Amino acid sequence: MKPSTNKQEEKNISDKILTQYCTYEDYLDEQVTEKDLYYLQVGFVVKLVELGYRGNGDTLSRKEFEKKKRELAEQSKPIFQIQKLLSSAGQDLTNNIFLQELAKREEAVRSGKLTTIIFLRCFNKKSQEISGYIDYGHRLQMEDFVPYFERKKKLRPKPSDLSYYNWETQVVNSNDSLNFQVISDFTSFTNVDKITTESCGIEPTESENKKASKFSVVNNCTIGLQFKNKTDRKTINVDPSCKSVGDNSFRYQIESTDYLQIVIFDHSTRRMT
Repeated sequence: MKPSTNKQEEKNISDKILTQYCTYEDYLDEQVTEKDLYYLQVGFVVKLVELGYRGNGDTLSRKEFEKKKRELAEQSKPIFQIQKLLSSAGQDLTNNIFLQELAKREEAVRSGKLTTIIFLRCFNKKSQEISGYIDYGHRLQMEDFVPYFERKKKLRPKPSDLSYYNWETQVVNSNDSLNFQVISDFTSFTNVDKITTESCGIEPTESENKKASKFSVVNNCTIGLQFKNKTDRKTINVDPSCKSVGDNSFRYQIESTDYLQIVIFDHSTRRMT
């Protein structure tokens, strides 16, 4: 009977931590007895309780209290609240491997457990060929992705993404995002687009080769386009000529009739706990 009593006491304390104690100070005040107040000043008694010399039973430290409160709050979240945040929830993604892959990653990317870069090569609304690298997490925060998962909109690179290149107009842009810092110059990420295409068996057009020849192209993985993760400072090398993408990073080629090319780069972030 004693173990069950202890479990019940622990549950009661946990419930109080979640519902009654808004702050650690409120929790300490609860541990002070009337006898303590009779002999000692309130502030001094609270300090003794925090140090574990007074109070009812074992007293949690501030760090333990805050950790417990976070854990209980997380456990108490209804599953439907998490699902409601997912743009892909309840969507019919049949016969669309790309959207299925985005849906599989959405929750992990939103929670910060995973960062994902999407390389897309396709045509814009003017039938101009464009390519670019997209920070999936950044876009999820800045855009409503429901229309994409509903197939009402097509995901395309934008000039505001990590990198963007218009093969017709030669407009080029690069930008840091919420999760990544761009490490490149104009020639490096133009070259990466070219060699990424070649490595996947897609023959560059004559006009593309002419455009690429205007730049000093060096097929060296130390020079190619890279993205530095802002959480763990690890670098993702998107140059396919390199054997390694980087620590905790993986590269996936996705086949789709809707795009000329799709490559997904996943990076598992190591968060400090």
